[in-house]
Amino acid sequence: IGFNGSFYWSNNGGASWTVMNSNLPNAPQGYALELVGNSIVIGTYYDGVLISHDNGATWTDINFGLPSLTILSITKSNQNLFVGGFPMGVWSRPLSEIVNVDEIKSEISFELYPNPSRSIINLDFNELLGLNNTITIINLLGEIVFTSSLNSSAKASIDISHLSSGMYVAQLQSKDGSSTRKFIVED
Repeated sequence: IGFNGSFYWSNNGGASWTVMNSNLPNAPQGYALELVGNSIVIGTYYDGVLISHDNGATWTDINFGLPSLTILSITKSNQNLFVGGFPMGVWSRPLSEIVNVDEIKSEISFELYPNPSRSIINLDFNELLGLNNTITIINLLGEIVFTSSLNSSAKASIDISHLSSGMYVAQLQSKDGSSTRKFIVED
């Protein structure tokens, strides 16, 4: 999400970026984004919540029961999508109502703590990981600053003491999908 409210995506590790707003109804400004399985869910300024199942080529309104508000945050937890907005508070909806059930089941989930951190982040996975998983840490410029393979594990710890202070994204990639978490490195 850019400072101007536009949504951008990269398929080459941040070497180049494509604006996703061009196919959005009314080209709304965006404030929040969450990946749910193979779908992209965005929160907008007064246009509510939209979902794309085709990498942003088309968008569908999923505002059933949601009042007109500015979406400030989106997250998923325990098979639910939670949306925080102004001025009305929090809205919740089962993921099974908005994405294919197979997408939900294949999604890998993990907890990242402590957040913020100075030296180490811990990752706890919702299930034992199989083989060929990768954890990647990306800075806000879209640059990969750390990558490592993870195999057959339920937990991992990563030394982040070499990273500059700021916000980062940890992305877990497996054969079943990917999941991301934001975290902050403090001085």
